[in-house]
Amino acid sequence: MILGSKCTRNCGFCAVESSVPERPDSEEPVRVAMAARDMGLRYIVITSVTRDDLPDGGAEQFAKTINEARKYLPDSKVEVLTPDFNGNFNDLMTVLHAKPHVYNHNMETVPGLYPPSGPLPITGVHSACWNMQRKTLRIYTLSQA
Repeated sequence: MILGSKCTRNCGFCAVESSVPERPDSEEPVRVAMAARDMGLRYIVITSVTRDDLPDGGAEQFAKTINEARKYLPDSKVEVLTPDFNGNFNDLMTVLHAKPHVYNHNMETVPGLYPPSGPLPITGVHSACWNMQRKTLRIYTLSQA
C-alpha cells in the first residue's frame, strides 16, 4: 500500500484510519520495487489509501511505483488497485500511461449502503459515491477502446 497509512475519507465499510495523512514519500516507489524484488515477486499489486488532499490524488506516485517495479522486476506483472481520483480523467490517465498489466478499482458496496458512511473529512463530499466509482471504470473502459 502506497501513499501512507491514513486515508482522507471516512468510509463506514473500511478499516483504514481516517485522519490527516503523511506527506508523500518521494523514495517510496523505489523502496516498493526493491522490496518486491527482494521477495522475488512475479506479480505485484499496488494499492493505496485515498488521497483527496493531493492535487492528483496520488496518481503520479502510482505511475512512479509502476515504472520502478518494471525497472527492478522486468519479468513481473504489475496490477494496480486505485482510488477513484474523484473521477478526474487526467489523473486516471497518468496511472494508465504507466501501463500496468492489470487495472483494478473496487466497487465497494451497493448505493443503498452509502449514506451511513458519512462525509469526507477534508472536502465534505459524501465518502463513497457509486456514480464516481462507475465513472472511474467507464473512463478506464473508454481509454482502452
